[in-house]
Amino acid sequence: MSTPSHWDRHARAFTSEVFDITRAHRGRTLDRLVRELAPPRGTGLLLDAGCGIGTFTRQYGARFAHVVAMDFSPAILARAMRAKPAMANVTWMCADIVALPALLRPGLADLTVSLNVLTYASKDRNRAILRALRDCTAKGGHAIVVAPSAESEAEAQGLPATAAAVHLQQRLGLKQTFFTRVELARAALRAGWKAADVMPITYPRAYERVGKAGTNSRRDNYDWLAVLTR
Repeated sequence: MSTPSHWDRHARAFTSEVFDITRAHRGRTLDRLVRELAPPRGTGLLLDAGCGIGTFTRQYGARFAHVVAMDFSPAILARAMRAKPAMANVTWMCADIVALPALLRPGLADLTVSLNVLTYASKDRNRAILRALRDCTAKGGHAIVVAPSAESEAEAQGLPATAAAVHLQQRLGLKQTFFTRVELARAALRAGWKAADVMPITYPRAYERVGKAGTNSRRDNYDWLAVLTR
C-alpha cells in the first residue's frame, strides 16, 4: 500500500528512483497548458497536489500570486522545502490528498496539478483523489492530472493500443493502476468534473529506468495527461 513511510524511503534518491514527469517529459506540453489555463501572470493560486520534491512548483510557481504545494511524505516534502532558492509565495503542506477539501478553502485553486498521483490499485482511492481535486478547484477552473498509460505499455510490448486495458503493475514495491485513455476520462467525469480532455505526454524511452518497465520499442513512451474542467 502507498503510505508516507513507503515514500519516505525514496526521498534521498528521489531523482533516480521516482518518475518525475515534469523533469522527464519531452516537448513543451506543460509550458503550453500553464500558459493557456493559468490566470494572468502574478495572479491566482496554484495547487500542486502530490508535489514530490517540488519540480512543478519551482518551474511554474512564480507565475502565480500564491502556491499551495503538498505531499503526504514528510521526508520528500522536507527535501522540496530545502531546495534553493526559497520561494516566498509557496505554502508547503504535509497532508493526505483526499483530506485537502477539509484543510483548504473550497474552490481556492485557479489551477490544480496532480502528476502521477492517481496510480492507486484501489478504484475507490482514485475516485476520492479526483473528487478532492475537484472540490479544491474553483468553478470554471482546471486541473492537470497525469496518470500511467495502459496503451503506452501495450505498444511498448509490440501490441496495438486497441489491445490495452486498465490493469495493475508493480512499481517501486507497489501495485499501480495503468489507465486507458477512455477510462481515465470516465473516472474524472464520474468524480464530478464537467469535462475531461485526455492527451499523451511523452518522455524518452531512456527514462524507463526510473520507476517504469523496460521496453523493446524505440519510440517515446507516454503517460496520459487529462485537462479537467470544474
